[in-house]
Amino acid sequence: MELRPRNLVEMFDLAVSLYGRNFLVLVGIVAVTALPLALLQYPVTRMEQPQLDAALRLLEHPEIAARQIPPGFNSPRAVALSIVLTLLGYLVWAFCLGAIAEGVARIYAGSKIEFAACWQAVLRRWFSIVAVLSLAVLAMVVCDATAVALVTILVSLAVVFAPASLPIMTAIAMLLVLLTATLTPALLAMPCVFGLYGSTLESLGAVAALRVSFNRVFTRAEFRRSVICATAVGTLAFGCSVALGVFAVLGLARWTALYVAVDAAARTLLLPFVGLVLALYYFDVRIRHEGFDLESGLDRATAAGESAYAPTAYLSGAERVLVARFLERRNGFSASRRDALAARLAQPARQRVPPELQGLDDESLLERL
Repeated sequence: MELRPRNLVEMFDLAVSLYGRNFLVLVGIVAVTALPLALLQYPVTRMEQPQLDAALRLLEHPEIAARQIPPGFNSPRAVALSIVLTLLGYLVWAFCLGAIAEGVARIYAGSKIEFAACWQAVLRRWFSIVAVLSLAVLAMVVCDATAVALVTILVSLAVVFAPASLPIMTAIAMLLVLLTATLTPALLAMPCVFGLYGSTLESLGAVAALRVSFNRVFTRAEFRRSVICATAVGTLAFGCSVALGVFAVLGLARWTALYVAVDAAARTLLLPFVGLVLALYYFDVRIRHEGFDLESGLDRATAAGESAYAPTAYLSGAERVLVARFLERRNGFSASRRDALAARLAQPARQRVPPELQGLDDESLLERL
């Protein structure tokens, strides 16, 4: 598979193609975790049933809220188990995304997705993956807690100093909480995913992976594309979640086992596609802004519409292709990345050129060659 920059439409199209060609192994990568998670979800879902029943009764008869607290909402055990299961689900998805990204890396390297190889790569980096996810969750908790604290301060000041403005301040406070709860996950999702990939594919520690990920996503050139990609993937996942939620409200009381099975099956089928899109976007960002295709030397075939290069006394045909691509795209790289790529591309040729060319700097040497 050609390692080159792609737009978002091309990435989704390629994800569909890769999903179809590797359906069984991709579904297997997720299914191996979906089944145990479903077995854990079943008793928790049964425990949540009184909460759902109480919510439905409250919607049908709002007047009962004034007389008593609906049963099921005062169960700390059920709430705690739901939170633990949710966090466990996020952890499982993180490992699955890392395994799928490893599979995409293998395809780019001219190999194929293998179940054992993908999971081995992820399990070797389990500590960094858990640390990345923990830091991301902690960041979201801090942001939400900060928003709640600000809301509490605003409402308290309104009550003490300007009671007449309380309705307006309450509306502002609710809007602030809503924006924080919505925007924080949206802004942190892509850096978190990139951090998982940095831990798995680049063997970075958690802090280093997140730092590099923020530098890759929060740039003038890439931020807009990252938001569009995250929105598209999030809309797909949210639509599936809403559909399952409607099914839960309508049928959970009678068919808990069926709901859990459908939920597990939907996630097993959806997560591989989402993982493919995110992995393709990760590699696209590295190709566009870091010259990953040039550094790795994986793409040595001549791209369609590009002139074929014959070997010379100093460069092979494949090396000339890489040098030409670097010279065409060098202005899009950061200064440090540009220098590093030029040095790496010039190093093999520097040993072959005559003495009068060896004194040239790396880019000048590449231009001459």
